[in-house]
Amino acid sequence: MSAAAKVLTLEFLDVVCNQSNFATASKYFNPTFISHHGQHKTEGVEAFVVGFQYALENFMPDFNMAIKKSVADQDSVWVWSEISGSKSGGTKQYVDIFDVDPASGKLKET
Repeated sequence: MSAAAKVLTLEFLDVVCNQSNFATASKYFNPTFISHHGQHKTEGVEAFVVGFQYALENFMPDFNMAIKKSVADQDSVWVWSEISGSKSGGTKQYVDIFDVDPASGKLKET
């Protein structure tokens, strides 16, 4: 599963996050997806997409996530990235962990 989990995660980050192709989000997310990004836990695909879209439009209009390194282990993928495109400029380094549901083959948590 680790190779497939890594492919799915990196494709999601490129297509949904970098290309802002939110219409494809359901292809990548388990229906019960949970995100722990930001100040509050977000549950469900629609809630994540609405929140992420709002953040991009209002705070990061030129969002870009450059993947520096990624490692997969079983159903989890760790991604080290450099994010740019905020209104204030500059870049930030992030490490995210994505968990893939083995039954559906889709992202279940980050």
